[in-house]
Amino acid sequence: MRFAEQRDGRRNALVREEWAVAISGALLRGHGCEQVEGAGRGALERFPFESGVGLIRTYRRGGFVRRFVEDAYFLQNRPLREFQLLVALFDEELPTAEPLGVLWERRGPFYRGKIATRVLEAVGLCQFLGDEVEKMGTVPSRFARLGQSPFSLMTDLGRLVRRMHDLGVYHADLQVHNVLVGAAGDLYLIDFDKAKRFPALTAVQRAQNLFRFRRSLDKNGLDPALFASVCEGYGPVSLPKWLDNAYRLKGRISDIISCRETPAYSAMASDGVVVDRIAGATTYRRADVALDAVLAAVATPGKTLKRAEKSETRTVGAWVVKTSRLGLVETLKRTFYRRRYRQGWVAARFLEAHRVGVPKVCAFIEMRRLGLIMANALISERLEGCRNVEDHARSMAGRGAASDEVRAFLFALADSVNALTATGAQHTDLSGKNIFTRDGASFYFIDLDGVTLGRPYTDAMRMKNHVQLYDSFCDLWHEETLDPFIRRMLPAGYDASEWLRAVHENQARRRAEHLSKSHRQKPV
Repeated sequence: MRFAEQRDGRRNALVREEWAVAISGALLRGHGCEQVEGAGRGALERFPFESGVGLIRTYRRGGFVRRFVEDAYFLQNRPLREFQLLVALFDEELPTAEPLGVLWERRGPFYRGKIATRVLEAVGLCQFLGDEVEKMGTVPSRFARLGQSPFSLMTDLGRLVRRMHDLGVYHADLQVHNVLVGAAGDLYLIDFDKAKRFPALTAVQRAQNLFRFRRSLDKNGLDPALFASVCEGYGPVSLPKWLDNAYRLKGRISDIISCRETPAYSAMASDGVVVDRIAGATTYRRADVALDAVLAAVATPGKTLKRAEKSETRTVGAWVVKTSRLGLVETLKRTFYRRRYRQGWVAARFLEAHRVGVPKVCAFIEMRRLGLIMANALISERLEGCRNVEDHARSMAGRGAASDEVRAFLFALADSVNALTATGAQHTDLSGKNIFTRDGASFYFIDLDGVTLGRPYTDAMRMKNHVQLYDSFCDLWHEETLDPFIRRMLPAGYDASEWLRAVHENQARRRAEHLSKSHRQKPV
């Protein structure tokens, strides 16, 4: 691309030589420009030129500074800097808006300006997903026509972000509104204002960009599993836990300061859910479940299945009711960390929507008094005729099941685990006692309070899950049987031999720690 320099008093411009008259006329004198409605704080104008339609963006300040200075930048020629980066990226064939020209004006130490690009026939990613993806995980017609799913689109986006990072570009505002989607599913990155180019990005810079994008998914109420697909497309990357927590905390503080109610995908109250507030209790229930039946189930003693330090699980007819234990500390935790205590309901509805085997949840109740959440209860359908996979495996080993039958059972279980993690969900206690089956071919995950959504599946969590599963069966079958099971859950690109060696070592350490703890707790 070649550019011509234009001057008009204090104002300077660089415009494409082949369309210099039309572009300079629009930038310098506003010829042919029409205001774009709903453009936010940055004024946008369209103008025609010989090869299509251009878009002019006037630089505006944002945040608190905007109260004092609307469009001036101290000692920073931001328009020219973004334009130079945009030209370089377009020349390197990164999908972005084609640069047409730039205008800047200096008055003392302050710069003002505009940038012109070709109009892209595309819509914002947020609008695209919001229009096309219905809440409970269905794949709408546009994706069907494109031969894609929302997750494959986000995987493509992950590859595009990786390509940008490999070029050394740190996008200061990587979020859903700065990603455009064309009619054919083409992806474009825009708005490189404040973006910087480095010889190479650090692991922390890469993670910061990805966490910034995840925050924009959360703010717009989009499926948290989409972020896992972005990470899958991006490829190997280090996502430090401390940085993950820092970005989550920053987001919560921002929501509190701004009094913002962030929409949540598969929220407590979503499609097909009825909310009742009566007698100090808030009940979230499926529309086909009667309120009287829910209240009766909570009040009925039933048969106790499990009694833990913080909860009690019992059966009441065809339902399983898990209630929290009473106590001042637990009451305060339930009140101030209510999102965490609602996780079982949210995760169950999310996984059910993504066709992952879980018990069908019926209702969730919070009992309140004086503004405090005194107790809660999760009600789900009972898994009739099921047993946990450890008991199922023990039965197979006891009757001397053939190796082909054992292999089919383990591979079916591995595929179910892969389906769980592919949604962006992570189960922190994926032992055999928390997976149920009827026939050894289909599986159900329980204890969903320990499921987190929207976090990338790190190697540390993958190793933890693999060790938990290996430990569930290692007393029944040898390495020759279990290693292929673990290998089936391992993505391509991993050194399987090294990974299996680490699984064996960690499982032995886990077993030793468990035995040591048992000896310490054994009464004398």
